[in-house]
Amino acid sequence: MKVKIVAIGNSYSSDDGLALVALRELRKVKLPKWVKLVEIGSDPLRILKEVKGCDKLIVLDAILTGRAPPGTLHKFKLSEVEELRKLTLHRLDIGTVTKLALLLTEDPPREVIILGLEPKRIGPGSSLSEEVLNGLRKLVKEVLREISTLSYG
Repeated sequence: MKVKIVAIGNSYSSDDGLALVALRELRKVKLPKWVKLVEIGSDPLRILKEVKGCDKLIVLDAILTGRAPPGTLHKFKLSEVEELRKLTLHRLDIGTVTKLALLLTEDPPREVIILGLEPKRIGPGSSLSEEVLNGLRKLVKEVLREISTLSYG
């Protein structure tokens, strides 16, 4: 079993950097050897090279629904990607890019999970809102839960 956790976001755009902060928190945890943490940054097309060679892909990003309070945890399976079309903060939505990557790779993951938090503010700034900071623990805990259900094999 090989799991890749990829974080998408811009650390200079307030809450859009939440996935990068979550990835830093995950680096502090002793994770199994078969878990790889990858920082994609603000270019979701970089995910194209990361989908190959893993059994499970977990994508972390800010997910703006406009229907939930800031800091709310969102979790989607890739099959629910149509609902995500307008939810990303990047030019190309993460669901479409991930589906494209899966079509282009010879060895796609068996499972793709998209996790994120509802942002409060997006714009110039390097700090996260209080609501998103409070939600980070939930996001990291959910990633760890996803990993704990797996075993190497």
